[in-house]
Amino acid sequence: MMPRTVMSLNPVVCRSLQTIRRLQVPPIAWQVQALQCNRRFSQVAKLAHKPTDVTPASTSATDNQSSGNDDIHYDDHSWRQQNHIWTTAEIADRIKSSSYKHQPVVASDYIMKGIMNMLYHSFNLITGYKHDNPSAGSIEWRLIILESFAGVPGFMGAAFRHFHSLRSLEHDQGMIFTLLEEAENERMHLLTCMEMFNASKATRALVVAAQMSMTPFLIAVYLVKPAAVHRFVGYLEETAVQTYSNIVAHVEKPGTDLHTAWAALDAPDIAVQYWQMPVGQRKWLDALKRMLADEAHHRDVNHTLASLPPDAKNPFIKEHMDDFSQAADRHALKRSSEARLKAALQAYNEEKK
Repeated sequence: MMPRTVMSLNPVVCRSLQTIRRLQVPPIAWQVQALQCNRRFSQVAKLAHKPTDVTPASTSATDNQSSGNDDIHYDDHSWRQQNHIWTTAEIADRIKSSSYKHQPVVASDYIMKGIMNMLYHSFNLITGYKHDNPSAGSIEWRLIILESFAGVPGFMGAAFRHFHSLRSLEHDQGMIFTLLEEAENERMHLLTCMEMFNASKATRALVVAAQMSMTPFLIAVYLVKPAAVHRFVGYLEETAVQTYSNIVAHVEKPGTDLHTAWAALDAPDIAVQYWQMPVGQRKWLDALKRMLADEAHHRDVNHTLASLPPDAKNPFIKEHMDDFSQAADRHALKRSSEARLKAALQAYNEEKK
């Protein structure tokens, strides 16, 4: 039997939704899907009866192209690099792992660890970051600078591997995709933050300075020893996880500056779409937890890549395949619902005639 929420909707939409039961959608998802369908039904119905002065003969190719672009949702991530959609249990596990620290083994590990420690403490001084009760202002531009730089190493590493594959006329063992997904993920973190914060001129200047100074350094190191760059990124992600775990803890703790400033904030739409955040978990805090989980995953990925031999196969391909399969299932459900809704609208219009 369909939930009461579904039965209270437009009768034509209800008949359309009856057929979706074969997809075995959980009850709570039934209600969400039904409410979304009902809203879209109303919107489409209004558009269907909206008068227009433009006839098909007077519509140019440019107008058609513009109209097509208007229908594109650029925050819909289903057609781009597919990220992992974190479950509540997975997020909890990642938060528990926030204290993990890789212990240097070889000389390059110690060098990269020393450089990272120097940059970390300098970064704290510049941004005014304090571990105990940090202010919202100090966190805002810290996250912008951090995420703007964190997206550099993955893309740079993918470029190196791409050109090497072309020169050697050989496969890359799947490493390029993992690095590109990491770079895209970090950029989405930045875009999410930019929906919440405003970047001052000083912040923008630091973003440019960090990129111009650190990118040549990373390129030089990658030319000599790629594993050292992955180790450096692993240490960088350890500090990012440490920062995010501290932020989450203070947002959840009443009486702190971050709790006062951020506890009641909703997550931006770009975050809801990107992480497919479920209903009831769409606060800014929920987005921060997913960003923490992403950083913890990047930490583990880069420490793993730093320890693998140069010709090793990518051990994370199975994860990418699973993420893609789940995204394909969500996409199929969405398209199926839209097709059935369109059919319901046509039936509704025929009944009115």
